[in-house]
Amino acid sequence: FVYVDLSYKATLNENAYVLGGGSELVENMNNAYLTTSNDPNSDTEGDGTSTPEVPVPVYTFTLDGTKIAGEKNDNGENVPLAGATFKLYKAKDVTAEVGQEVKAEKDGDAIKFLKVTGGSGTRYIKYTGDTEVGSEATVEIGETSITGIVVDSITTGEDGKFVFEGLGAGDYILEETVPPTGYNKCDDILIQLREKVEYEDDSEEVVKSVVGEIIAKLPIGSTYEDGKNNPSTSTQFEVVNNKGTLLPSTGGIGTTIFYAVG
Repeated sequence: FVYVDLSYKATLNENAYVLGGGSELVENMNNAYLTTSNDPNSDTEGDGTSTPEVPVPVYTFTLDGTKIAGEKNDNGENVPLAGATFKLYKAKDVTAEVGQEVKAEKDGDAIKFLKVTGGSGTRYIKYTGDTEVGSEATVEIGETSITGIVVDSITTGEDGKFVFEGLGAGDYILEETVPPTGYNKCDDILIQLREKVEYEDDSEEVVKSVVGEIIAKLPIGSTYEDGKNNPSTSTQFEVVNNKGTLLPSTGGIGTTIFYAVG
């Protein structure tokens, strides 16, 4: 016998369920199977012989960011900043090893999101359709139709929030394209988002819970110091901006400070 190990990649589209903060565990089920042919000279899709389907659940997560000032108010509280614009990219060619310079390249254009405004506020849900930025689009999530405007950036309001929904586990680059007035622009930041699964028992057959967690958030170009990867047990984080003139880069984090919460 000859054993063949096949692997494939699949991309969730804009109709995927988003795993939120509630207790309900909603999965995007992907059924995989292989159709084969016994004819080595055939270039068809097979003779109809297929392997059993294997169900593979896939989950999506939310990156929940808050933009805050480097200086706290008189009560010692964080001050959220409005007017910061962010774009998010998939990352490639990533280097994130202790003692080395953090490196990553943007893999394609900025990720598109569907900006949906409703009674619960404004949401930004990952969009993979063909509609251009600035145009209206409609997606089906379960039995619900959602209509919004396609965008490729988020600008913070008075609460400083910027929340990206519908993201799969992976490596991302967060780019601040416009800083708040009077503040320095942040360096691009590598965010490593991972899936953490808890099972009902050791058989690992029944999933009890799935959460997203950020294992590292590192300014690109900085040196990755041991114990300073800013991990978060959730997908919440803060980006801090300082006032003043932007200093020349020295290979470290410079005037950009990055914290994690959760």
